[in-house]
Amino acid sequence: MTTQTINIDNILAAVPHLSTGPGGVVAVVKDGALLGQRAWGYADLDNRIPMTSKTQFPICSISKQMVCLAMESLLRDPTPLMLERNSDPAKQFEDELQKLLPNLKCGGADGVTVPDLYNMQSGIRDYWALTTLWGARPDDKFSLLHDAPQALDRIKSYHFAPGTEYSYSNVNFHVLGRILENVSGLSLAQLLTQRLFIPAGMKTASLCANTNGLPLPIVGYEGNDKVGYFAATNRIEWGGDAGIAASLEDMIAYEIYLDQSLTDNASLYAQTSKEQRFRDGTPAGYGYGLKRFKVAGQSGIGHGGALRGFRHLRVQIPSKRLSVVVMHNFETSPAVPLELVVKKVCDAQEPEP
Repeated sequence: MTTQTINIDNILAAVPHLSTGPGGVVAVVKDGALLGQRAWGYADLDNRIPMTSKTQFPICSISKQMVCLAMESLLRDPTPLMLERNSDPAKQFEDELQKLLPNLKCGGADGVTVPDLYNMQSGIRDYWALTTLWGARPDDKFSLLHDAPQALDRIKSYHFAPGTEYSYSNVNFHVLGRILENVSGLSLAQLLTQRLFIPAGMKTASLCANTNGLPLPIVGYEGNDKVGYFAATNRIEWGGDAGIAASLEDMIAYEIYLDQSLTDNASLYAQTSKEQRFRDGTPAGYGYGLKRFKVAGQSGIGHGGALRGFRHLRVQIPSKRLSVVVMHNFETSPAVPLELVVKKVCDAQEPEP
């Protein structure tokens, strides 16, 4: 099957029926070009505002891989402030890590390192666990200014030795974002714009840390077809862990940017898409904000994103030069429609019923 014979409109027309809800978007990039896209439903049910390819979503944890691209850019092209220090950029990051986590041993054979952060091997507990232990409730506000510093100050131990296990923790990328800001002298929003959004052609992407002030007009919904859908309440602030907002058009530009990077060994993505390892040399399934997983029998690299009222998933199949992104403003996982699209486009074998 070639891209010329794929009826992409028919394939994408099935997507809304596989995970019903208020609205969503899907796009397919093949061989460096947009193969097809679709938007359906509503961005805002109450006001009957339709979902479009320009509607901005909080892309949640998909942000992590983008922060890693900005980090890799800083390592190769330091800011003037970094150059003034006349020291290796990677060492500057490690020094700042120790400042942010004064109660932990950082560096060396048994301390946490910056790679441990972006590979989810730090052993640092997530702040959802930390805040629950100090009495927070799910609907409570979480502020980057007031609550995040408390969380870091209360981290005094690991729940495993750094570099020996995998455990998903948003704290890792919150700390990474703080490191990038403090070392570079630029805000994370500035770094992402200069180092990724502009080069990738992501014209409307931005850092939108406050989930209570989502990019209008999008509304995230809880509920289902049986009980109905109601607007979700979010009161947390995110930074390097999940704070980016982007439209489907932005994500299409991003996927094309990554595809173009696949064959460029000097690209940022050539580094951040490399398989990572634990300290004993064992291959790790996660690194640089990217997961490695199978989709319809194909080896993929990608990540999901989740917030109350939202579920997203993007995957790249390097061997096929294929990328698929699905974003929902409701809480059904996009895994089923994404796998269908990958199967159809790759002409993969359908499983036996």
